[in-house]
Amino acid sequence: MSLVVVAAVPGELGSIAGEIVGVGPLVPAVRAARLVARSRPAGVVLIATAGAYAGGPAVGSVVASSRLG
Repeated sequence: MSLVVVAAVPGELGSIAGEIVGVGPLVPAVRAARLVARSRPAGVVLIATAGAYAGGPAVGSVVASSRLG
């Protein structure tokens, strides 16, 4: 099974092999779509850093999503 790992910035990947797609809603989406179309992986792993709203996950929490929307 092949996986593609993507992140916005190098610091999010650390020592993990992956692709940097950039920051923002449009350019990273296009870059990731091109990568997926080219490599046809079984899955995509997004490593990301995000903020949280008051009452949301605590700092240092790991949040996993199974779907968008």
